[in-house]
Amino acid sequence: MDSVETQEAVLGAALINRVALLKVMSSLQEEDFTTLETRSVFKAVASLYRQDIPVDIVTVSDEIKKAQLKDGSGYITKLYQSYGTSTFVDSYIDLLLEARAKRALKMLIGFSGEKAEKEKTEDVVGYLQENLPGVLPENNSGEISASSMFEVLPDWKTKHYISTKIEPLDKLLCGGYYEGQFILLGARPSLGKTALALQSAVELAKDRPVLYLSYEMTRSMLRDRLYAYISGVNLKHIRMRELTEDDYAMLRVAQAELRETTSNLLLYDRVDLNIHQLLSKISVLSQKKNIAAVFIDYLGLVPVPGIKDEYPRMTYLSRQMQSIARKTNIPIIALHQLSRAGRERKEKFPILEDLRGSGSLEQDADVVIFIHKEKEEAGGVQVLSYYLLCAKYRDGQIGKEYVDFNGSVMRFT
Repeated sequence: MDSVETQEAVLGAALINRVALLKVMSSLQEEDFTTLETRSVFKAVASLYRQDIPVDIVTVSDEIKKAQLKDGSGYITKLYQSYGTSTFVDSYIDLLLEARAKRALKMLIGFSGEKAEKEKTEDVVGYLQENLPGVLPENNSGEISASSMFEVLPDWKTKHYISTKIEPLDKLLCGGYYEGQFILLGARPSLGKTALALQSAVELAKDRPVLYLSYEMTRSMLRDRLYAYISGVNLKHIRMRELTEDDYAMLRVAQAELRETTSNLLLYDRVDLNIHQLLSKISVLSQKKNIAAVFIDYLGLVPVPGIKDEYPRMTYLSRQMQSIARKTNIPIIALHQLSRAGRERKEKFPILEDLRGSGSLEQDADVVIFIHKEKEEAGGVQVLSYYLLCAKYRDGQIGKEYVDFNGSVMRFT
């Protein structure tokens, strides 16, 4: 059966069977009908369906005449007589969806070929990576029974999360980072976002590859932080090169450990890496390496070609982060700045509305963690206390955990 016959068979089924009509209306579009006759009939059927008017030979013929689409009463009769069965409508719909996907793929390949002549290879690959999923047909005509999900007992022994290696954070996250999660780590400037992310990343990299993309700090800055974290030498002394003999000794020990344990830590510090290149890199590395997690420091600095205004840019970035986490089944941990609005509130603990840029962030993220610093009384003396706050957990509970942060060596415990 060729494409036109398939289109006619689908329309014939819709004319005689209400269930077939519902399937056609929920799955197909006008673009799926490629001849003047089949497209005219589909438009008439769709118009009647939207008005909740019964669909049959008479009403469709009248609708075609009324809309001046085409005088097709004879054609309608042919459809009814030749293809008036709904037995194979699901198969026919699948064929038309497949044909739509092939047309879209040809257009995408053609357009990508034009882009390849003018743009960088990375940009073209990123464009393909972003748009290829939209080519695949989505068929809603085949429903499943919920009972099919319970035919086989799940493997309850396999853990689908990895420890963050920071105990208070593990408590908030029900054990750690789960597969396919989009996690936001938010805080105001200089509260330890990068320190927390880098500490978790370097510890995870002892077992599996980890991707860390830094848009804010250079490789040398990250290197100094790692030296401070592993050696226990004050970061300020490392930066100013004011080191004692004991410091040098501890740094040499740290160097040996870092050389051995960071081969799996994949660091990128290209500030011009745009969202399409970023998604392409994550996708490619997820297939080539057994990536444990991806850290983005920080989300607000990721360039989005063609979008300059903050709100639509952050909305786009948020959706892409959620999407790539789902597609690769890898946890994506994105660092993010908070707005200054919270400073005006009496209650200083951050809330979801403090996320800077777009309401899509709090909607798309599976988990939102905040770092918060609070002045508290202890024995008549004011001290600074640090807390990790879970403000959103799609599959868990919100809460807070006290955490100790040693800023001189960038370490959370």
